[in-house]
Amino acid sequence: MRKTRLMMGVFAAVTAGLAFVYVDSRDAVAEKQAAIEDAWDQATAVIAARSELVSPLADAIQRRGPLESRLLMNVVEARATLENSAQRPEKIAASMSLTTALAELLAAAEQDPALKSDATLKRLQDQLAEAENRIAASRRRYNQAVQDYNTHIQLFPTNMVASLAGFTREGAYFRTTEEDRLAAPPLKFSQEQPAAEEENPEE
Repeated sequence: MRKTRLMMGVFAAVTAGLAFVYVDSRDAVAEKQAAIEDAWDQATAVIAARSELVSPLADAIQRRGPLESRLLMNVVEARATLENSAQRPEKIAASMSLTTALAELLAAAEQDPALKSDATLKRLQDQLAEAENRIAASRRRYNQAVQDYNTHIQLFPTNMVASLAGFTREGAYFRTTEEDRLAAPPLKFSQEQPAAEEENPEE
């Protein structure tokens, strides 16, 4: 009888210990997942703020034109795709496309004397440069949060807890190609150049 009670006590202690490890690990994973969502909310907020600058930029360029219509259309279409994207990977891809389209448009505008001297365009360019810097910073924060989460759920014993609790790997990263890395950021019409910032995408 005493031996039975001892074995039951050991079993209860082991069970309690395993339950504690499970709950503690699950909470840690949930916290890292919440960090991803918080970083994503911040990223989408600054991406949306940049999108609001596209219409006044297009209007100002069309008013002072001419400028190659294809470049302007690329910007407008990229913003429309971004606004119509519901899934995270699609929104990430559309945001990167808009960054590229804006860079090409503003590089072309820099070569047009009438556009380069326009005060409204200078102001919008400054705002876009600031927005791009904020977006670059938010991309880095988001990518880091995703990397931290993905790494954490692969470690033992967290990987077992994550599997039991239904946590899965997050695959939506802000990724850049080598071409994107080498492309110049949106040019400023003024002489001051914004500090370049790059995110650390998944290796």
